[in-house]
Amino acid sequence: MRVLVAEDNLVVGRLIGRMLETMGLEVTLAEDGLQAWEILQIETFDIILSDWEMPRMDGAELCRKIRLQENVPYIYFIMLSARDGREDKLEGLKAGADDFIVKPPNPAELVARIQIAQRIVQMQTEVRDHTDQLQETMKFLQIANMRFSQLFLGLPISCVTCDMDGRIQEWNHACVKLFGIEETSAVQKYLWETIYSADEESVIREDLRMIRIRNIPDEVDLTYMHPDGYSRNILRYVIPIYGEDSIAVGCIRAYVDITARKRLESELNTQLLFSKKLNKTLEEQRTELAAANARLSEMATTDPLTLLANRRHFWEMLEADYSYARRHNLPLCLVMLDIDHFKSYNDSFGHPQGDELLKTLAGLIRDTVRKEDIPARYGGEEFVIILPSTDIVGAEELAERVRTEVCKYKWSQRTVTVSIGVSCLLPEMNRIEDLIDLADKALYLSKHDGRNRVTCAWKSDKKIQAA
Repeated sequence: MRVLVAEDNLVVGRLIGRMLETMGLEVTLAEDGLQAWEILQIETFDIILSDWEMPRMDGAELCRKIRLQENVPYIYFIMLSARDGREDKLEGLKAGADDFIVKPPNPAELVARIQIAQRIVQMQTEVRDHTDQLQETMKFLQIANMRFSQLFLGLPISCVTCDMDGRIQEWNHACVKLFGIEETSAVQKYLWETIYSADEESVIREDLRMIRIRNIPDEVDLTYMHPDGYSRNILRYVIPIYGEDSIAVGCIRAYVDITARKRLESELNTQLLFSKKLNKTLEEQRTELAAANARLSEMATTDPLTLLANRRHFWEMLEADYSYARRHNLPLCLVMLDIDHFKSYNDSFGHPQGDELLKTLAGLIRDTVRKEDIPARYGGEEFVIILPSTDIVGAEELAERVRTEVCKYKWSQRTVTVSIGVSCLLPEMNRIEDLIDLADKALYLSKHDGRNRVTCAWKSDKKIQAA
């Protein structure tokens, strides 16, 4: 795969280039965004790794110009920047970036991100190739169907009339071509002597018997051995002829040569089998791509230690619930909890035990809250729970259940307790931060009043009052 690295710091650019070349990638360096754009006008690349802040054209502008291009293969764009704020990442996503790496890049992280990009680009390429193959197959099928339609509609209909004894009365020119028998050799002979062998006489006589009782025989698919030595596939239709008093006097037997159609059907079946195999492969590729996207989405929104929502995802969900509650005049509460004396726990038993404590606590929270509640790790030993459509009374009850479950749990090292603060959305609140600040201050009161307790608070006259 080809990678374009846009970096105005030549030392950093060459360092990154060497790292990528050790991965077997073909690397091209550009001194800034403008030079990278000029290179893209004459060369194609699979991945672009671009610094954000560069002279003449920065990384965001370069990404926007690339995304505005039409009818070009998709380029996976990784933004390299010292900016790691949420607003900065949102700006980069709006510009069209696929991923971010904070400068200076960690070599292991850079390799992992590039490997992810390679897999995604490879899957996109395979899906595009399979789509092209499927389109070619469908085009072939359309041409084959058109050919069959023209061939079938253009064939003349061969018709024979016979009396109720099965003796041929009329034999049209199409029959001459279809059966290879001249009219003079067919008329006044029995039908089974001309077209069929003698053992078919019983079948023809049964057709005539059904006509006498006013039943129309079904169409028949038969094989005829032409005098030229080649067999024909023929569809036969029988149309009764009635005379005076509706008495059957004979029938018209129409024959349609479907030899070409049979051949095309065989070809179409072969192509359909091939098409099904392609569809199956495409579906497998789509499934793999969806799974990869799901894994990437989970990595972006989940705290790896506790498997709860991370801080970024917490903010996204809180913003959505805050807007929904405001729009529909619904209650919304926030629970913030902190492990009491967590630092001394780490100092006494070590950080691995501290991590186990965090994971266990996360499990207790997850098992206690409702399905609609959103627990998240806020940072360090702090956790938060978003409670949609919940008033302060319900929030306090849930917080107390969490606190009680923590106290009841048989911890391996020593007793663990949590301090909890609860806030609710008030009419006078204008910012999401007010809801968080209020819960944080309530948590502080729980700490101040002796820990291992729940404090509910609300905002009134810029003072925090215990509920």
